Amino acid sequence: MNMVTAIRIVRKFVHRKWFSDDPQRDIYLVSYPRSGNTWMRAVIAELLLKRKTTSLRELDYIVPDIYYRIPKNKIPNLDKYIVKSHEPFRTNLPSAKYRKVIYLVRDPRNVAVSYYRYIMKNELNNYPTDEFISNFVSGKIFPCSWQEHVSSWTVGMARAIDLLIIKYEDLIQSPKENIKRIAEFIGINPKDNLLDEVIASCSKEGMREKEFNGNRPEIESKELYFIGSGNGELILTAQQEQLICDYARIPMEIFGYR
Repeated sequence: MNMVTAIRIVRKFVHRKWFSDDPQRDIYLVSYPRSGNTWMRAVIAELLLKRKTTSLRELDYIVPDIYYRIPKNKIPNLDKYIVKSHEPFRTNLPSAKYRKVIYLVRDPRNVAVSYYRYIMKNELNNYPTDEFISNFVSGKIFPCSWQEHVSSWTVGMARAIDLLIIKYEDLIQSPKENIKRIAEFIGINPKDNLLDEVIASCSKEGMREKEFNGNRPEIESKELYFIGSGNGELILTAQQEQLICDYARIPMEIFGYR
């Protein structure tokens, strides 16, 4: 067997073994990290299943994550999937091929607080807040700066795709109205009682329960890993908040973040 044949066999096996997203088929749930994506995955999973999800682990099988490999035999056989992504829209990235996108946007000040909390708990023990905020606004952390990410999806070329923009804050204030918008966008028409059940199941307390009930196997911590208090433990200083507002002024104004 020559090398080319061997590579083809390996590729064929890998393709068969793992779930692979398809921009022509799938709908993408896109957000900057720490904008409520895990919460939205739970909401969408329960709309699709028409029942309560029991754990965060279950979400990987119903609303797959482009950054996490899932065996194909764990994924239900559907005509299309809702797929999680944190990618910005760029012509040189696979995200440029996305055809239908739910874009979730959140106030960058709260995003920064939540992101810092997440990094401190799971990756670093001594990350100075001033350094983090500087890296956050200048795009030196994954995947880029908040303002670049939001602008890439909500201004310019990306607006030509089938795009639903949802504000995290609107979901908090008017959950039923906005979950209905999401359901319609993905092609389902839930009854009011299902919407009420989803809202209750995906409350802050409900999401914490899901996390305690099970996460990805490699996450062994018994502490909350994904679901925080909402704003995290960090309180931004006036200077840190001003730095975020200076860098992200235009998209913040567009979305009414004052």
